[in-house]
Amino acid sequence: MRIIQHIILIKEGVKPYQQKLTKVHLSLESLIQKDITKVLDVWIIYKVHHSTWVSNLVPICKKSAEIQFCVDFWNVNHTLDKDNYLMMSMDHILQTIFGV
Repeated sequence: MRIIQHIILIKEGVKPYQQKLTKVHLSLESLIQKDITKVLDVWIIYKVHHSTWVSNLVPICKKSAEIQFCVDFWNVNHTLDKDNYLMMSMDHILQTIFGV
């Protein structure tokens, strides 16, 4: 398996930001757990203990009544140095990983 890694440049002197945990409606907890388990099982994400940067999951209702989960990187985005290299699109990354 090949691993693709993108390095994120953070401005000097910036302290890591940890968002406060937000509450999620009880009806969404099982959906969140199912979705997280799915991406953990295929190694799209993996558990990191004692991370210095923490961002919350944000559930978003789609028009099809499905729920999509996004990560709130608002605070992180303001601490980044801009680089001249664009990150590949998620479709291209997934095609490269899974060979589809």
